[in-house]
Amino acid sequence: MTRSLIVAALALLSSGCALLGKNEPLEPRYFSPESIARPAKPSAGVAARAGTALRLGRVTSGSYLKERIVFRDSDHEVGFHDDRRWTERPEVYLLRALERALFEEAGLTRSLRSSGPILTASLSDFEEIRRPTPGVRLRVTFTLYDEKAVLRERTLTVERALAEGDVASHPHRVAGAMGEALEDAVTAIVADTVAALPRGP
Repeated sequence: MTRSLIVAALALLSSGCALLGKNEPLEPRYFSPESIARPAKPSAGVAARAGTALRLGRVTSGSYLKERIVFRDSDHEVGFHDDRRWTERPEVYLLRALERALFEEAGLTRSLRSSGPILTASLSDFEEIRRPTPGVRLRVTFTLYDEKAVLRERTLTVERALAEGDVASHPHRVAGAMGEALEDAVTAIVADTVAALPRGP
């Protein structure tokens, strides 16, 4: 009985020391794939389809894609960085990039009607790849449809390798590569969307 009490007391003291230790509190760092210095790419079909009406529907992402930055070490395992966060949920970056590319750069007209062509997008991957080759991967499925039919449906996967650099710059290089992958995906979505939109009379 006495031995059991001693063991329990030692365990309690040990856990108390760990709880009262002077470990540094975890302070997450926040990153964005968007760059204010990056020039916009011209969108496909600007002159030919300017003024064509399009409704941008829901832009979503997988339930595990939140602010914590996701990394992948294999085809079947993902993890989350404890100290690295996106400033916003990944689908917000995709939504903002699509709005800019479609309505500001490509010159399409934003429609608020329930009828007519509607574009939706779903982001399934937005992650750092750690093995075998460091890089990033973005995967998005988009669907263009109207009240009669699906006009275009496609899944895009964009991967970008990380530029060389030291350990300290690694998170910044991940964010930069993800921004480039996002731009590439949006450029492809806009090109496909513009090509598939119904022609006016």
